[in-house]
Amino acid sequence: MRDFRIMLLLPLIAACSGPATAVQCEQDSNCNLSAGGSCVASSSSHNWCAYPDPACPGGYRYSEQSVGDGLAGECVADDGVDGGVDAPSGDGPNPVTCDRSTAFAAPTPVSGLATSEFEGMARFSPDELTVYFSAQRAPAASRELYTAQRSSIAQGFGAATAITALNSAAGEYDPSPSGDGLTIVFTSDRVAGEGLHLFVASRSSTLGDFGSPTLLVNVNSAAVADQDRQGFLTANAQAVWVLSNRASGVGGDDLWRAARSGGGFGIPAVVTELSSTSSDWAATPSSDELLIYFASNRPGTAGGFDVWTSFRGTPGETWSPPARVAEVSTASDEFPVWLSPDKCRLYLNRGGDVLVATRSPL
Repeated sequence: MRDFRIMLLLPLIAACSGPATAVQCEQDSNCNLSAGGSCVASSSSHNWCAYPDPACPGGYRYSEQSVGDGLAGECVADDGVDGGVDAPSGDGPNPVTCDRSTAFAAPTPVSGLATSEFEGMARFSPDELTVYFSAQRAPAASRELYTAQRSSIAQGFGAATAITALNSAAGEYDPSPSGDGLTIVFTSDRVAGEGLHLFVASRSSTLGDFGSPTLLVNVNSAAVADQDRQGFLTANAQAVWVLSNRASGVGGDDLWRAARSGGGFGIPAVVTELSSTSSDWAATPSSDELLIYFASNRPGTAGGFDVWTSFRGTPGETWSPPARVAEVSTASDEFPVWLSPDKCRLYLNRGGDVLVATRSPL
């Protein structure tokens, strides 16, 4: 009965409060009134939330709440004509993205991931609501893998939970999930007398536990004393980036990439355009692998490891000469760990904390 009375009151409240204020979205995660929300960019430079609706030719309908330009409740056109909205691409409306040339604001701590303890190499789900990271917390004697959740990107993360199916008595580091959350790559030193190696595990549902991890075949160096770590599994699980000190690299710690081959991955190739005779760590590519951030202590840094970036026009092209990302680099060490799908938020490690640097769409 209480819920029924509330439903009766809602129209009266709306009538008394006057017309709703139009509020533009900045990214898909702002559109959370129902599943599948997308932030649609219009030709008038306004961004409005839209949600899946099979009754609409383009498959999406603008929200009836907080949408301006007279588009509230209207179908998003699939031909770029109706309402002055750009034509949708692929299965949904045009997403809002950030240009790589736009500078980030100063990084700020991510609540729940900037504690008195060390939180390392945090990697996120595409909606940025689930995080995987490594930390050493009592009573563990070494680093272990953890996960945590939050309700929106504006909120802090809740209490972290150890991923017991992946942890061992040894050390575990650098968790990197696929976009669907069903596969994860991580680093471990659990093989006695050998170097750090990459492991992989899978599960059939994000509601279940990962299965027993196994060595990532082909990707790890044939020389077992080599250090293979900081694996980054792309969102589509079609490639894995790895930091390795194996022979035949450019020098020291280099960035390597292994492409999907059948049910696994091929042998990695060193990415010479990004690697140097200094140490190059923490490869963090965009979901389309056309933009990448990484850490390096090469000449030109402010001190220690700084964040560097490079780009390319297509997956088959070579990478541009790396450039230092000055606005997120300091005299401390900075390591990029994850880039949001819209390229608007770069997460990084500094001093054992996870920070996020944000930039706005053009």
